[in-house]
Amino acid sequence: MPISTTTPVYKRSGFAWSTPECLRLQREYQLLELSIDEISKRHQRSPTAIALRLVKEYYAADCQPDIKKYLDNISQKKSKKDNISLRITESSDDDNCSEYVDDEKSDSSSDNESSMWDDDNSTQSTSASEIANLKGQVSDLNGKIDSILEMLRRSNGGSVIGMY
Repeated sequence: MPISTTTPVYKRSGFAWSTPECLRLQREYQLLELSIDEISKRHQRSPTAIALRLVKEYYAADCQPDIKKYLDNISQKKSKKDNISLRITESSDDDNCSEYVDDEKSDSSSDNESSMWDDDNSTQSTSASEIANLKGQVSDLNGKIDSILEMLRRSNGGSVIGMY
């Protein structure tokens, strides 16, 4: 009979963490001093997910040996994916230009470039026309709010205090 080497399926994988579940996690890790693997079985989540949640909720430091072994595995996988990154450059001719740049071949890595990146390596860029459009929409909303407030003042004899 062959030995099965399938990855375990965790029933709660992908589900949001509830407040009671986070409190239970804290109790099991800090008070009961259960291992990450034991907590993983109880919560039906992967050991890596448990380690990440413990660090995120500040129940454990990422440098602790029992946490670090799960987080090191993630950082090794992530570093392989980060060999090629997307860099956004802006020029006067084009609103946005993007190109793939190999991080290892790139000579300069400034702080300004790294501040453009979100935690999940996605970028967000806004052009001048988009900003002008948003300013126009905000101005329209301000006008509508002023009209509503004026209408409320008239219906309340000049006061809008206490209406909220």
